[in-house]
Amino acid sequence: MTPPSSPLVSIVLPTLNGSRFIASSIASCLAQTYPHFELIVVDGGSRDGTLAIVAGFDDPRIRVVHQGDNQDKLPGALNIGFDASQGEYLTWTQDDDLYAPEALAVMVSHLQAHPEVGLVYTGYWRMDAAGRITGESEQHPPDALWYTNAVGHCFLYRRDLAAQAGAYDAAYYMAEDLQYWLRLYRLASVAQVPGCFFYHRLHEDSLTMKQYGRYFALRVAARARRRVLGLSWRRYQAQVAAAFIEEAFAAHAGHDSPRVRRCLLNGLLRNPAWLRNRGVWAIGFTHLTSWGRS
Repeated sequence: MTPPSSPLVSIVLPTLNGSRFIASSIASCLAQTYPHFELIVVDGGSRDGTLAIVAGFDDPRIRVVHQGDNQDKLPGALNIGFDASQGEYLTWTQDDDLYAPEALAVMVSHLQAHPEVGLVYTGYWRMDAAGRITGESEQHPPDALWYTNAVGHCFLYRRDLAAQAGAYDAAYYMAEDLQYWLRLYRLASVAQVPGCFFYHRLHEDSLTMKQYGRYFALRVAARARRRVLGLSWRRYQAQVAAAFIEEAFAAHAGHDSPRVRRCLLNGLLRNPAWLRNRGVWAIGFTHLTSWGRS
């Protein structure tokens, strides 16, 4: 029996044709050692049996709401889910990711012990499509939000803070989470809990694993920081340059010479300081010498 003083946690789980992994994602929510939560599955119009899988879980804490034609994509799904939620504490996850059993308990405990904190987050493990652990996230303090998404994938925040911040912004699709964390960061204290309590799955169908997905997300993230934090034009350009350089390295790993050259040129034009990076020189030389062969 959950003590009456235990706050309700609302977990929003957006999905669109997520039948491949959603059963595991839901199971990880239901396995939480902190049981006082509701799970709101927001379906964007799945046609692959996703809803039948969700219906197979006989648990009154699960509710399904419908997004219709997937309008506004992930930001829209999050807004629909949280509008339907009742919890005092809010979070969301993806249909291919997993919670560790203690995730909610650890974050709820921190928020209850620190009333001045509005948003809390933890580290996470990376895993592949088969569920094999491939690495651990680098954990950053909240002040690092100006240059990286320090919050990551495992987080919990207060409803009253969300009411101040407003809805997720569809104009920042692919970086809607970072843009929202920046807004919360401007309003309240943000805290990090050491340790990993989440599994983030990277696979061939992940949005950010597709060509230019990573680059596009970084560009949108740079714009979010400029707008929310008021970054100088110079710092903004440096972040855009870093997005191009990172995409160049990704293209190098995929042996895509034209894309390497294009991204390097854009990155160096925005921030020539990258000319001091040995890795940039190495991949630049490799792909410039193949100019006539690609």
